[in-house]
Amino acid sequence: TDNVASNTVFQDRVLKVEEPTEPDAVRWLDLGVGYRSKVMLRTINFAVTFSLIVAAAAITSRVRRGFGPAFSGPVITIMNTLVPLIVKILMIFERHATEGGWQRSLYLKITLFRWVNTAIILMLITPFTSKIDFQDSDVLPVVNSILWSEMWLSPSLRLLDIVSNFRKHFMAPRAQTQEDMNSNFQGTVYYLGERYTDFTKVLFVCFFYSALHPAAFFYGFLILMFQYFTDKYCLMRIWYLAPLIGKEVSVFSRRYFFSAALLAMAITSSYVYAHFPYDNVCETTTDFPGGTFEVTNQKDEVFNVTIEQGAEVQYCRQRFTQTNGLSFPASPEWQTDGVTWMTDSQETLVTLYGWTTVVMLVGFVIYLFGGAIKNFFVGIFKGIYEPSGTNQNIDFSTDQEVYAYIPQIRRGGYAFPFLACDVDGVGDDLIGWTDKHNPRDYHNIIYDMPYEGMKRQRGEEAKIEDSASDQETKSKKRPIFSIVKHWEPEWMKNEE
Repeated sequence: TDNVASNTVFQDRVLKVEEPTEPDAVRWLDLGVGYRSKVMLRTINFAVTFSLIVAAAAITSRVRRGFGPAFSGPVITIMNTLVPLIVKILMIFERHATEGGWQRSLYLKITLFRWVNTAIILMLITPFTSKIDFQDSDVLPVVNSILWSEMWLSPSLRLLDIVSNFRKHFMAPRAQTQEDMNSNFQGTVYYLGERYTDFTKVLFVCFFYSALHPAAFFYGFLILMFQYFTDKYCLMRIWYLAPLIGKEVSVFSRRYFFSAALLAMAITSSYVYAHFPYDNVCETTTDFPGGTFEVTNQKDEVFNVTIEQGAEVQYCRQRFTQTNGLSFPASPEWQTDGVTWMTDSQETLVTLYGWTTVVMLVGFVIYLFGGAIKNFFVGIFKGIYEPSGTNQNIDFSTDQEVYAYIPQIRRGGYAFPFLACDVDGVGDDLIGWTDKHNPRDYHNIIYDMPYEGMKRQRGEEAKIEDSASDQETKSKKRPIFSIVKHWEPEWMKNEE
């Protein structure tokens, strides 16, 4: 305690004070789930997500071979829309203490799928010699198709909002009660973690193919601009109000995925320049007798090729996985003696790029784990806690925009959450919402389970002077649900 500021010490202890989760972002039903159960459920979900990635790769490859790259782009976009729906169903079984943690897990799974499905799979299933040409089976037309699909198809699906419009115009007029009808007009539920995946996916595709397709940055600008205005419209007109989860997803995205996208851009660019010109043809000093040869192309078409005598080229392996030595970093040393395909300037560029990726990789590891390692060893010898901000001298009861942590359960189809505790000792301003048409008891589930010695029944007038705990003590019955009470300060009582 001698190594920290005196105002951070409380009873000879240094308290680690952090900004709490917003009350409406607490997942109350998951607080009692054990650690082992949480890990097991998350592991199962990751395994299923990995299976979806493999299945998407197989479907994309088959569509590309059977119908051409013009169809593979829309197929990738459609899978980027449908698979997150499956992932969200799987997320129902995961348990997280806060909504921010749940959204972060959702973001991780969907981002991994969309990165692999949109960018990495395409690079893997495309033949090596079809990287820089403009034939239908090459990479560049497929990337263009993907970017065009992301530009118009994904925003169009959000604007159409098919499910919500069906509920508003078909189900709502046929509802039997006013509550059922109102539930059809609540708006479409959206997840901030999923919206972040669309943003990072576009960035990753542009970064991943930037060396092969520099115009991807212009596509990315247009896509993100369309997404911004589309999401802005949906946020104001279509989507349902989401919990205030804070900055967990944004911090997680910037720390891990943005930095990983930059690292991926550097590494893939270095290999692109090292593999250029992607033809597996190298210069050689060996004389060639010439002749006519039968060749089979990628479409299994057979034709003859005549090579003149004395040609100074020969077949070679330019792919890094087929060269001798280390595959990382990219290096002109992949070229064997007498067989080269890089120019002098290309060798210089590849050398600079290759060692730059090594430095970036080391920096990436230090960025992720360096701070934690430093704090661990430095914390052994001295205090490392630094307070964030200062005491504003504003008490809890003064701030009218701060709500209490009241257990609530949200269920689809209901405009308001269910209260799961005794709130007779709490004002409406601390709950976070107010139903103008029904009293609080109407939304409180504790009155659906009456028991002997219960303080009162639903609809009966609450006695403010007697707390719930006093009533339960008199009846010698332990309450089933928790009790939330606010002890107002004297100045507030005087104002009343």
